[in-house]
Amino acid sequence: MIREIVNEVLASLSAEFESLYSHTGRPSVPPEKLLRALLLQTFYSIRWFVGLAMDDAVWEATVLCKNRDRPLAVEVSAKLLAGVVSHPKVHGLLSREHFSVDGTLI
Repeated sequence: MIREIVNEVLASLSAEFESLYSHTGRPSVPPEKLLRALLLQTFYSIRWFVGLAMDDAVWEATVLCKNRDRPLAVEVSAKLLAGVVSHPKVHGLLSREHFSVDGTLI
């Protein structure tokens, strides 16, 4: 559904995209594709989910790796997952028929 909406909006902006194409040098990334990529990044942004603003500092990778062991040690992460899975709004999203993983989000 969101793709259809974005397609319509991008189609309405096609005249504006013409001025963004470079006519010299290497071929540019089509602005429509660049905007799609930025929109997808916004939808699946870790910053959004964690609650960080775009200009907030993020953690060093080594600090994040070291600190992630603390909640695992006291099984808080297992309780979080159990709570999410048992939530009434999640019930309709689950099935015992199959299990699938979207590797693009891993």
